[in-house]
Amino acid sequence: KWFDQDMADYKRILEIESICAEYGIPFYKTDSINSRSTIDLFKRADADLGISLGNGYIGQKVFSIPKYGMINIHHEILPDFQNAQSVIWQLYFMSNRTGYTIHKIDKHIDTGEILYQGSVPMNFMSSLRQTVTKTSVSLLEASANGLLNVLKDFDHYYHNAKPQGQGRSFTTPTIWQYFRILRNFKELKKGSAQQGVPATGADVVK
Repeated sequence: KWFDQDMADYKRILEIESICAEYGIPFYKTDSINSRSTIDLFKRADADLGISLGNGYIGQKVFSIPKYGMINIHHEILPDFQNAQSVIWQLYFMSNRTGYTIHKIDKHIDTGEILYQGSVPMNFMSSLRQTVTKTSVSLLEASANGLLNVLKDFDHYYHNAKPQGQGRSFTTPTIWQYFRILRNFKELKKGSAQQGVPATGADVVK
């Protein structure tokens, strides 16, 4: 929450309800992700595929309804950063890149088979907050293009999805982990400035 609003303001992200209204797409709200009303809506939609954007845990009674199940965009590289918030854990491990993963949803969090991945460089700014904001915006843009690629050739990516294997799961950083993130950010930003590392651009990993 300490950077979400900055990201929305910078990217001028609109509420999904207003976007649906503009394009004539039916929009519904449910009591919760795994509620009876969600299940009923999914069944009535008779969809081939469900796409999860920014949700919490989705139970099998929901993700199994569409013909091809559901896929999720996780804004980190899997399986190394399961359940991880974007950017900050990469900084924790002294990485100057981050990325996204489009994967099938299964019974666990961020463990489903991988369809597509991409990476982007960190956008180092004057503060950690600004760095997380700008890099997260880059991730949104890159992952949106990645999703389009998957949907355009869905049969190929769906049938060639790869199991993740052993992964690492994360949660909210402790205060000491945050101090390490902040320290590493300062070191990486200094190194980036000295090397003249470009702050934009995206690479497809898979």
